[in-house]
Amino acid sequence: MNAPQSVGQLDRTTYLGGSDVAAILGVSPWTTPFMLFQKKTGAYVEELTPAKRRILERGARWECIAEFYSARQDAHVEIWGHEINQGGLTR
Repeated sequence: MNAPQSVGQLDRTTYLGGSDVAAILGVSPWTTPFMLFQKKTGAYVEELTPAKRRILERGARWECIAEFYSARQDAHVEIWGHEINQGGLTR
């Protein structure tokens, strides 16, 4: 990644990412061009449904597994702006 700071810390309304380009081109199965416009301008507020909340909670539970794997495999893993090296979670 060549971003000046961690993607998890960036304000997504100020730049276009790869998934944004897919939405602009109309090929994203998750976001329409108009929905992206609303998100970038602050007019869209996504509803947090019980199903989506479960997905997010599941992802949070997997973070410790990724940290464990990283320590065992001497791998580099990044979780929401936190680097994980062999020594464990940093930042």
